[in-house]
Amino acid sequence: MAFRKGESGNPEGRPKGAKNRATHELRQWIGDFLTEKFPELKQGFEQLEPYQQWSIVEKLLQYSIPKMQAVSVEAMVEAETRALADLMVKAPEQAVDLLLKKLRESDENNE
Repeated sequence: MAFRKGESGNPEGRPKGAKNRATHELRQWIGDFLTEKFPELKQGFEQLEPYQQWSIVEKLLQYSIPKMQAVSVEAMVEAETRALADLMVKAPEQAVDLLLKKLRESDENNE
């Protein structure tokens, strides 16, 4: 049986924003391990070939810099068209009339 939105079978469950204890403990352990082993890791890194070093740097960057999403021109135009349409629906009628007037004038000047 499905629950309604905002309800669950355990109303006394985990509070909103609470962190998973196991994940927190694992991250803490990894952080402590890396801090303790940092001199050894650095020494081992310096002994690698340059291409191996760059490979490691590339992999580590994934955890510090978000990847950029490839966006097609069509998708950008579609998103901007939707945003403009939403804006025009919410805009006062006078603003829409003024915008349409300017578009017509611009279109006539370009002909």
